[in-house]
Amino acid sequence: MSYDAVRSPMDEFDSELRRAFAAIPDPVDAGFTASATKRVARLEQRRSARDWLSVVALGVAGVAVGLAIFSALRGVAPTFASDLGLSVAQLHGALTSGRYLAGLGAALLPLLLAAGAAAGGLAIARAATEE
Repeated sequence: MSYDAVRSPMDEFDSELRRAFAAIPDPVDAGFTASATKRVARLEQRRSARDWLSVVALGVAGVAVGLAIFSALRGVAPTFASDLGLSVAQLHGALTSGRYLAGLGAALLPLLLAAGAAAGGLAIARAATEE
C-alpha cells in the first residue's frame, strides 16, 4: 500500500491551514527576500566589475608583451633582414648561373625560416584550440 493511498484526518486540516495562512503576508520572509535579493545584486555587480578588471589587465599585459617582443626584435631585425637578403641574392645568383647545388645551399636559410614559421604557427593554432 502506497503512502498516497492512505489518507489521514490531518490532510484536510493541513489544506485548511495552508489556505488560511496563504492570505497573511509574512513580514519576516519579505525582509529576508529583500535582503537576499540586495546581497545577490551586490555580488553580481562585484563579479561584473572583477570580470572587466580582468579584461583590462589582460589587455595591459598583452601590450606589455607586445612591446617586449618589439624591442627584442628591433635589435635583431636588421641583422636578420640583411642575412635573409644576402641568402636570397646568393640563391638568385646561383640559379641564374646554372649552379643548382649551390642554389640549394643558398636557399637553405629562407627554407628553414619558412618551415620554422609554419611550425610555430601550427603550434600556436593547436595550443589556441585545445582546452
